[in-house]
Amino acid sequence: GACLVRCCKHSRLDSWIQDVSDGAGSLAIKPVEWEPFATADMGGFIPSVERAIDGAYVPYVSVSLNVVYNARSDKIVAPGKSIYDTLQLHPKTKVILNSYCPDPCIETFWTTFRRKEYFKALVDKGIKYGMGFNYSVYYGHPRMEHLINIRRNFGIIADMQKAGMFVIPDLCWFDDLDIKQFVDWINENKVSVVSTSLQLARDNSIMARNLFDMDYMQANCPTVKRWIINGPSTPYRIRLLTNRYRDVVIMNKHIQQLSKYRMIWDYKCSAYVKSINENGELIPKKQAFEANCKFFEDLAFGKNIDKFDPEYFKKAQEQE
Repeated sequence: GACLVRCCKHSRLDSWIQDVSDGAGSLAIKPVEWEPFATADMGGFIPSVERAIDGAYVPYVSVSLNVVYNARSDKIVAPGKSIYDTLQLHPKTKVILNSYCPDPCIETFWTTFRRKEYFKALVDKGIKYGMGFNYSVYYGHPRMEHLINIRRNFGIIADMQKAGMFVIPDLCWFDDLDIKQFVDWINENKVSVVSTSLQLARDNSIMARNLFDMDYMQANCPTVKRWIINGPSTPYRIRLLTNRYRDVVIMNKHIQQLSKYRMIWDYKCSAYVKSINENGELIPKKQAFEANCKFFEDLAFGKNIDKFDPEYFKKAQEQE
């Protein structure tokens, strides 16, 4: 079949550049403008959900594209039905779209989203916030593909804003040149909230490199008031990030798996365990979800740290 990797030798390179730059013919992110919005009510934790949460109240939830878009049929899931009904959300909860999903899903979405006005359809479903997309920047892939995907990640911000979404730029990079471009763009647009994902940074060397890069961005982006970091779910990793960086908001989807099995953190056991009520029955999923949200929120803000066994963080650090 045809090679889908975008490199300098590809015969369709010019058309790809025209496509991702909306006809501008440049892969620079500078032309993209960011529209500001308030984030004062954004706490220390945002749960990423895929299933109903039974009306549990949290200020924000995040929903992956593959929850609301079917790549096989190239259609919005349950058109005309509110996301609040689908996921049984509290009416005061704000919904943030993210693109942390399989690459084929966002690749298929790219081919038709403008023509079919998918972002407008998602706004009509009640999704008023979005993270700029996360087209992959893989190590080992051609540099041209990196540049094309970074341009897509930023270009789609304009499409989301045009549809009426408030957009959180999502940062995905390969080298220092990418980071420098991000810093310049963030400062020029006075961006107040950004996101990035450490979901795949399980290897210590990868995590160390990400922390090094984020150190630079934090030090050089004074306008950013909220840094959303997707992925971390262990107390040690969360405290590592919130101790190191200011104004961190943790986001993960592990919370829904924990709540499904009625598991919450037990400080005595230093582990997530199934929780029962006074009748000896498992607590309801909604109760577990709300308890886990509070636990992650407390971790982000450094509350109740004295409840942990002092050995927990010491052992976790040694295992890192």
